[in-house]
Amino acid sequence: MRTVPQKGQKKVTVKGGCPMMSKQKLQKRYVSEALEAGALDIEDLATLGTKLGTCPYYGSRRMVPTSDLVVLPYQSLLHAGTREALGINLKDCVVVIDEAHNLVDTVSDIHSCKVTAHQMKQVHSQLTEYLDKFRKRLTASNRRYVEMLLVLIGSFLRLLSVTLEDEKVSFKARMMTINDFLFSLNIDNLNLFKIRRYIKESNIVHKVSSYGEKLADQVLITGTTSNRSSMTGFHMLAEFIMALTNADTDGRVIVMPKGLKSQALDSTEDGSLKFVMLNAAKHFSEVLDQARAVVLAGGTLQPIEELKLRLFPNLGQDRVHVFSCGHIVPPESILPLAVARGPGNRSFNFTYESRSSPSMIEELGRLMNNVCTVVPEGIVLFFPSFEYETLVFNSWQSAGTLSAIEVKKTVFREPRDAAAVEEVLREYRDCIEESSKQGKKKTGALLLCVVGGKMSEGINFSDGMGRCVVMVGLPYPSPTDPELVERMKYVDLLAAADPHGPRAGGRQQSREYYENLCMKAVNQSIGRAIRHIKDYAAILLVDARYASETSGPSSKLPGWIVQRLVKVTGSFGEAHRHLHQFFRYDDYCVMVTWRADVFVNYDLSHVTGNFIYEFMKLEDLLIHSWCFWPRKELPDVASYLALMEQSCMNSSSVHPYPFSGEMEIGTGKWTKTAMEDISRLYKEDCMQFHSGTDGKDGVNVLSRIAQVQTRFQCKLQLLVICSDEYTLISSSA
Repeated sequence: MRTVPQKGQKKVTVKGGCPMMSKQKLQKRYVSEALEAGALDIEDLATLGTKLGTCPYYGSRRMVPTSDLVVLPYQSLLHAGTREALGINLKDCVVVIDEAHNLVDTVSDIHSCKVTAHQMKQVHSQLTEYLDKFRKRLTASNRRYVEMLLVLIGSFLRLLSVTLEDEKVSFKARMMTINDFLFSLNIDNLNLFKIRRYIKESNIVHKVSSYGEKLADQVLITGTTSNRSSMTGFHMLAEFIMALTNADTDGRVIVMPKGLKSQALDSTEDGSLKFVMLNAAKHFSEVLDQARAVVLAGGTLQPIEELKLRLFPNLGQDRVHVFSCGHIVPPESILPLAVARGPGNRSFNFTYESRSSPSMIEELGRLMNNVCTVVPEGIVLFFPSFEYETLVFNSWQSAGTLSAIEVKKTVFREPRDAAAVEEVLREYRDCIEESSKQGKKKTGALLLCVVGGKMSEGINFSDGMGRCVVMVGLPYPSPTDPELVERMKYVDLLAAADPHGPRAGGRQQSREYYENLCMKAVNQSIGRAIRHIKDYAAILLVDARYASETSGPSSKLPGWIVQRLVKVTGSFGEAHRHLHQFFRYDDYCVMVTWRADVFVNYDLSHVTGNFIYEFMKLEDLLIHSWCFWPRKELPDVASYLALMEQSCMNSSSVHPYPFSGEMEIGTGKWTKTAMEDISRLYKEDCMQFHSGTDGKDGVNVLSRIAQVQTRFQCKLQLLVICSDEYTLISSSA
C-alpha cells in the first residue's frame, strides 16, 4: 500500500502487500477451521477470516480442489480465463446452472467487451512512458510488441476521431463485421494473434499499470483519480484486442464516434468501441466438453428448441434430456386473467404507437382503481419501461387518478438507483403489514415496477407482498436496436444451417426469437408472486393481444398459468367478478376435524389425486367438529390440535372456541373483533360449532358448506385434520 502525501508533507512509502495475506500460516489455519465447521455461507466465511486476521476470499479459493460442492457466479464458471485463475477444473464434474433462461445472453455478455476513447488515450500514454523508461532494458522482441500495441491503439483512436464539424463523414454509430473493422484500420502488417499471445504471456497489463501507479505516487497532482481506473482500462483494451481474433461470423463491432451519444449503446461523448459476441455456443461448448453432465434449470426455459439452437446446436439428440413439471401450487391458488377491455369499455392496446395516448392511460387508471378496491394487501404493477412508468405516473397525478388510488393503497415506485431498491421494498412490506392491523383505512400498497428492472427478477413478492401482479402491455425490445438486429440475423443464419430445425432457413425463426425475448421477460415478472405451496395470487395481463383466441402471446405463458387462464374479451365486469370471488374464497376456509374411528369403515384405497375431492363424495360422513376460520389468521395445525387435546382432558363437551376474548394460537391472534367480523359475513353459520364424542352427534359439513356458498356466492377451502392422529391429511379446495 502506498500513500500520497498532502501539501507540505514529506512522502511516506509503506511496504506493499495486503496485510490480510502477510501470514500464509493463517491461510492454512483458515482452510482447516472452515473444513471442520462444515457448510458455511458467504457471511460465515467472511466472519471467520476477520476472526483469524486473514483473507477469506483467497482462503475460500484454497478449498475449491477438496470441495464436493462449489457455488459460484456465472462469470467464474462460463469464462475460461476466470476458471483457470480460480483453479476450477470441470473434468468429471456435474455442472448445475440455475436461472438458465438467462444463459445465452449471459455467455454472450461475458465475452462481449467495450473500451472508450478516454481509456485508450490513458493506456497509450502509460505505454509510451513505459517504453521510454525501459527501452534499453527491454529485449528487441518486447520493444517491438509494445510498439505494435501503440500503433494498434493509435489506429483505434483515429477511427473514433470523427467530430461534429466534419460534415463530409456520415456521423452515426456503425455496426461492422470483424473483418470489415480490421480492414478499416489499415493495419495489415500487424498479427493480432501474436499480439494476443504476447498480452497473455508477458503480463504486460500488470507491468504497465504498476509502473503507472508508481508514477502517480511520485508526482503529486491534486484531484487525480485512482490508478485503479487505468488498470481497468488496460484490461478492457486487452479484452477487445483478443476479441478481434474471433471468427468473422462470431461477433460484430460497434463503432461509436466521438461526440455521438446513444443511450441504447451505452456510449460516451468521447467515443467507444464495443465487441458484441453472437456465438454463445462456441464458449459454452468448453463447459460441455469438460463436464461429466450439465443441468440447466429454470422456470422459463421454454422454448427448448431455441435454447438448443443457440447453445449446443451440434449436440446429438440422444445427449439432450428434457424434464418438465407443473407448479407445486394447486390450480385454485392462482387466478390469471387476460383483460382486453377496461371499465370504460375501451380496448386495451399498449403497442408503442398507442400506449401513450391520454385515453389509454386514463383507462388504465380506472382499471387499477377498481383492482385496488377488490384486491387485499400488495399489488405489483409492471410497465414496459421506466419512461412509460414516468409518463403514466405523471398523467395519473395530474388527472387525480393517483389520489383516488391512494385512498385505498399507498403507492410506491421502483427507483432507478439500484442501491435504493432494498429501502423501497422494506417500506412497501412494512406498509402492507401495517395496513393489515385492525381499523386501518388502507388495505395495502401498490408498487409500480419496470420489466427488466431490479424488481422483475430475483425479488420475492410472496404472500401479502404480491396478492396481485398486473402486467401492462407486451415489453418488446426496440426493433431498431443495432445489437438486437444483428442477433436476429445470426439466429436466422443458425436456423438456415440446421437441417432439422423447425423453421430452417426462414425469417420466422428470428421473429420467434424476438417474441420469446418479450415473453420470457413477462414470465419472469409475473413469476415474482406465488413463491410457495400455500401462496395465492391473481395475475392480470392487460392487453387485448393476451386475450386473442389465436396462437398469440398467451400461448408462450407457463403451462401452469395457461391451464387456468381466463380470457376476458367482454366487459371489465367479468374480470371484476372473477377477482371478487377469488379473494372472497381465499380469505376464509373451513376447518374440519373428526375421529379416526368415524371413517374407518370407508374404503379409501381407490383414492388417487385430490383427496379432498374424493372425501367430499362421502355425503353420509358425519364429522366430529367444524368451524369457519379467516385464512390470514389460520393457526398452525399443532397448536389447534393441542387445544383440542386440552379440551378433551378437561372433559369439555365442546372444543375450545377460538373467538372468545384474546388468545394466542400459533402465530395468529384471535380477538373478539375478528369474531364479530366473521359473524357479520356468515351470520349464524359462522357461529355454530358442532361436536360429538362418537361422531353420531355430528353434522354433515358438506351440506353446510353448500348453504354458505349458495347464500354468499363464495368458495370455501376445506382443511381436513384427523384429530386422534394429530396429522394433516390434506389441504385443498
